[in-house]
Amino acid sequence: NKEIKIFRITPENDLKNLLFESLANPPAGGLPAGSRPEFFELVPQKDDLFFSLQDVFDGLNIKPPEKFWELVSGKTDDFDFFLYSKGIGEQRLGFVVKLLTPEGVKERTIEALRIWEKTMESDFGELSRILGQKKPSLATAFKQTNYGGASFRCLSFQEKNLGICWSVLNDHLIITSSGESIMKTINLLK
Repeated sequence: NKEIKIFRITPENDLKNLLFESLANPPAGGLPAGSRPEFFELVPQKDDLFFSLQDVFDGLNIKPPEKFWELVSGKTDDFDFFLYSKGIGEQRLGFVVKLLTPEGVKERTIEALRIWEKTMESDFGELSRILGQKKPSLATAFKQTNYGGASFRCLSFQEKNLGICWSVLNDHLIITSSGESIMKTINLLK
């Protein structure tokens, strides 16, 4: 059960402002106590054109490594930008993008992300602050976790259930802002 929220980007309202506003006022006024967490697809749009993953990264000042765009699809249909919400103050964001098809792309993506881990916390800094990160991570490295036949890597922040997590699952790259949201995303993609 997924709801879609379209963000209309204007000169007065950039993606960061709309996202911050949306997190302060969750979809449908939040979730009633005791209800299941929900996924909401976020669809940024400017001048009637939907954003690609690169547009979203640019809008949030996320700085991937140079070769990143050679590994993932640039098509708007091949990625999802989503909000995983458990209620007010417990909202996490994520991206799922289809990998390109050349031989060995999965291995090269894993290798590129392992290298990117060294700067991911600063490269995702603005997004992490929008989500409530106030202090730097105490962890010095990403930890690997196995879950439901898949593995993911995570750097946890000092704030509860907040960090940077990633996984390559089948032909998709998943990046989320918490361990719980990446596990729920893995469940959906299996």
